[in-house]
Amino acid sequence: MIDRVIAASFIDAVEQFSSYKIRMYDEVGRLICGNDPNAHQSSRRALSSVESNGVIEGVSADGSETVIYAPVLVDGKPEGCISLIGRGSDIHAVSAALRMSLETRVKYESVEKAKRKALGRNEKLVRQLMCEPSASAAERAEALEAAGFSSRIQREPVVLFPDSDSFIESFPTLSLQFDSRQDVVAAFDGRVVVLKDVSRARGDLRAYLTEYEAFVADNSPFSGWAASVGRPTNLTSYVRAYGWLEWMKTHLAESSGSDGPPLFFVDYLDEYFLSLIPENAYGDVFSDVLDRSGVDWDEFVMVTTALILNNFNLVKASKDLFVHKNTLVYRLEKYKKKFRIDPVNNGRDRDFVRYLNYYIRQVGPSERNANERD
Repeated sequence: MIDRVIAASFIDAVEQFSSYKIRMYDEVGRLICGNDPNAHQSSRRALSSVESNGVIEGVSADGSETVIYAPVLVDGKPEGCISLIGRGSDIHAVSAALRMSLETRVKYESVEKAKRKALGRNEKLVRQLMCEPSASAAERAEALEAAGFSSRIQREPVVLFPDSDSFIESFPTLSLQFDSRQDVVAAFDGRVVVLKDVSRARGDLRAYLTEYEAFVADNSPFSGWAASVGRPTNLTSYVRAYGWLEWMKTHLAESSGSDGPPLFFVDYLDEYFLSLIPENAYGDVFSDVLDRSGVDWDEFVMVTTALILNNFNLVKASKDLFVHKNTLVYRLEKYKKKFRIDPVNNGRDRDFVRYLNYYIRQVGPSERNANERD
């Protein structure tokens, strides 16, 4: 459809290089707009051009000007008609060029409108699937089918957390479907949520989702980090899965970095369960620990985090810290003496380090630095 905004902007642009009078008509021959003050509100010849899908040529009433009516077709369907009136040997060439240009513009606007409509539909669908705990699995399956997606396909949620708003602003112009047209993609609340069709995944699910995140990074202006569960989910667990990914946004954003591989919730189960313990419980147990002098808490967090992530393997942890193994051993010895623990060889001491590491990170640098000064 040729709307008034498209028609008016097109005529304004054409007037810069052409002196022909231009009229735009809709699919039933009604005048949309034009730069000809004598144009009638409707035209039988414009309607005939639309109905016949053919160019109609004539002359003005006084016989001094050529009049051309050319249908505007998009995918073979008439969307309206463009009319040129004037004197000039190039009127036929100009008419053909303007017609093709307008057809391209109308088709583009039609595609963009359909895309915006689909994105709006997808947002409503994804919100229902991911954010409405009261919806049953049958209702979620019905919503998928109603939106044109199969409910029998396995999909895994992937959430893209961008570093800036520019990615969200450009989202309507992007195509983030990968390897399948059954990917459900929506943007809301400052992130993009993808229900990724993984039916074509071969082998490791995490490797396939990592490949998808790489596709997004290579084919869009996305900069930020991606999160997924890392194990199969389904229609009944989408709401819980989205809650887990929201937890990752809250608890891991500072340490996640940008533009790296996706983070998987299953890799942070220890951290998740630690976060479920009330904060005051940690304070009751560890508040006096902060009062101990001679502890560089920033170093403690850095060292023990590397040890925890590497299952207290000194060689692997030292590589993560970019220090020699002996340097790590020296630092660890300080904490062994200070707290009378041996986390490398004692399971209970490992638990102590995990809990204390989590508590110190939650306390924040301002409070722990204040204790260091005291």
